[in-house]
Amino acid sequence: MNWHAIGLGCMFVLGELTYMAMRAHFMVKGPRPVATGFMDFLSRAWGPLIVRIGAENALFWVALNPLLAEAGLKALGWESLAFYCTLLRFFPVSYLAGLSGDVLMDFAVVKLPIIKDYWPQMPPPLPQPTIVQSAIVEQTTKVTALETQTTPVEATK
Repeated sequence: MNWHAIGLGCMFVLGELTYMAMRAHFMVKGPRPVATGFMDFLSRAWGPLIVRIGAENALFWVALNPLLAEAGLKALGWESLAFYCTLLRFFPVSYLAGLSGDVLMDFAVVKLPIIKDYWPQMPPPLPQPTIVQSAIVEQTTKVTALETQTTPVEATK
């Protein structure tokens, strides 16, 4: 058993989970929330999260294998980038790869036409409370109109 490779995989997953925790924070507390809490976020976005974690891990383990990485980069015409695959054998680089993996996967899922039509997307933002605000405004104007149309009644002694 190769403990160094297992440690690299754990650092990569830790990087992924760190980035996903930050993403969850902004998708719950941000300006356009997609969920009301963290458990609601997990229940709404579990599909895209699992697909991304699986795809990112597969690419990471391919990059760690020198034969597969070299063949893949050669097929893409990026032979000069093979050196960077050797950097993944260091724990901090592996952690940083986990952090940046979801950013790259997010770009691919949202922007690349072949992938964006087939892969699950993150959930849309929750509806904004504009209906409630317009109801309050409507109710205030009715009360104001009623107040101006009534005449005060004098108190009887």
